[in-house]
Amino acid sequence: MLRILTTILVLMLFNSANAQNFALQFNGSNSVVVPDSSKVEIVNGSGIVFSLWVKADWSTDNFYVFDWADSLNYKQGNDNMRFNLQGIKTGVARFGFYFNSASPTTVEANLSSNNNEWTNIVCALTPKSIGSVTSTYLQSIYINGVLQDSTTTVVAAINTGNNSIHINKGSHFRIGSRYGEDTLTFYKGALDNFQVSTFGLTHAQLKTLICDKNALMSQAVLFYGFNDGSGNNASDSSISKADGLVKNGLWVSGATNSNNLIPVLSFIDVTKSPSLEAKFTNTSMHASTYKWTFGDGDSSTNTNEYHSYPRPDTFKVCLEGQNDCGRIGNKICKDVIIICPEPNIKLKSTVVGNKAIFRVDTASNYYLYAWDFGDKSWARSGAGLSEIFYEFPTNGAYTICAAVRSTCGRDTSCRSILIGPTGFVSPVKAEGFSVYPNPFADNFNINNLTGKEFDFEVVNSLGSAIVENSTVTNTVLISSESWTPGVYFLRIFSGGNSTVHRLVKQ
Repeated sequence: MLRILTTILVLMLFNSANAQNFALQFNGSNSVVVPDSSKVEIVNGSGIVFSLWVKADWSTDNFYVFDWADSLNYKQGNDNMRFNLQGIKTGVARFGFYFNSASPTTVEANLSSNNNEWTNIVCALTPKSIGSVTSTYLQSIYINGVLQDSTTTVVAAINTGNNSIHINKGSHFRIGSRYGEDTLTFYKGALDNFQVSTFGLTHAQLKTLICDKNALMSQAVLFYGFNDGSGNNASDSSISKADGLVKNGLWVSGATNSNNLIPVLSFIDVTKSPSLEAKFTNTSMHASTYKWTFGDGDSSTNTNEYHSYPRPDTFKVCLEGQNDCGRIGNKICKDVIIICPEPNIKLKSTVVGNKAIFRVDTASNYYLYAWDFGDKSWARSGAGLSEIFYEFPTNGAYTICAAVRSTCGRDTSCRSILIGPTGFVSPVKAEGFSVYPNPFADNFNINNLTGKEFDFEVVNSLGSAIVENSTVTNTVLISSESWTPGVYFLRIFSGGNSTVHRLVKQ
């Protein structure tokens, strides 16, 4: 007995769960829902709102999603009303409102990007001004809560003096077809949660419709959730209880509300070394608003972001997000490594007579070079101009400095030079350094007795450098087998001082 009761209970729960997730599939040829219009009417309505969830192939046209006509007669002088939603061309649906004429005022929505996806459509006449002779309404169509089109329409008092929204009992009402049910105007697709209400649509009410697909609008005069009905019956859950006759419809799984899915947050980060910049591309789904925190105290609410960091480091970058309905996704964080070493340059030079060329190392992110020539002259060059020519006005000793700026910082390098007929003054014996043998044949030595770092270069009699080296502390052996016999000059830089040796290769 316990097993039987358990089985019955499981079946009841299963059927109950399934009963809450039904929709109706229309075949496009003869399936319709015919509401019992003898039980539903609109008297002196301040407005009207149709809300429905559809899933259709919008590449077809010439179909009616619904049609509600107060009368078959639209001759001049009558105050009849009619509302309908139909496909007028590929991917475009039109909400029409007729009053006292067969020519409607219309608004349109492009649904081509919503093909075969559950989509909420809201068609509304919202009052702007209600008068004793005429009333003005805003006629609008929304797709998933976003306004697609609107226009102003005026309802005038004709015979009855009634300039409000009204539909009499016994009207011509069809869902899935026009009221005439001709074979060219049937809807093909699924439909869920079709409802009609008489109120002026507000932003809060519109948000409720897209966030909760099962929400029953206030002052609803018709609501088919397609969850309670089955077979040939669609149950009206509104106050009117105007159940509908289902003709040739197929019951299928109900609508999925894509507007209120839990956001899934993700992003791609791209950094380029050396640089303090980072690019963050948002790849999240189902969210509409975001918050970035970049790990350096800054934040942003942009969807995508370029961010400049104050220094190289590892930063924890986080993304938060939620949808328009207030559902919050799980926060996601990543460690982003910013690599941007500061410049470390070395100034080099070639001197011929009183002319010199100065150069420093280059890097892709260096964007400014500045030069101080030690004679109260200076120059500035942009990115890529890491070499500069200068002619000194007089012979003498000069201290030349180069400064470079990059996205990662700045650095300065200086060196002393002697300007003379061959780029040198008379040889000066360097204290703490010795050079031997001199004259030499195949090689010579530079002996450092100071124990400090030094730089050196060897230039020929024309001032062209043939050997350069830097940051040396020990004795250095210089090979000269490939040199031609003649006079050479050894320039040694140490502790900001520059000294020169005259060398002779035999």
